[in-house]
Amino acid sequence: MSIGAANKYQTHTTNATLTGTLTLTATSANHLSLDANGSARDVVLPDMGAYGSGTVHIDNTGGEVLTIKDGANSSATIGTPAANESATCYWASDGGSTVVANWICVVGAAN
Repeated sequence: MSIGAANKYQTHTTNATLTGTLTLTATSANHLSLDANGSARDVVLPDMGAYGSGTVHIDNTGGEVLTIKDGANSSATIGTPAANESATCYWASDGGSTVVANWICVVGAAN
């Protein structure tokens, strides 16, 4: 399934070795296993306003830090999983107004 899929309990996994910034879309896989490939890398999450919700889980399988950014809010940093850490991020929205519309990310050890 994708980040913006209606059924958030189905998973589609992408394994990738990064060569630069990874910018996700609402149709990107909702589970990513990423290797930063020797350098710290940015992962930019999409603006999910049109979808109303979204969830993504990122495993950092490499030895460098991944910096997860909220593409809907000036690319603000919302999480920094180090080597062998994971992050679960979800889109928080109050139903369409601009009061609350951003990604929230929880980072933890062991993926």
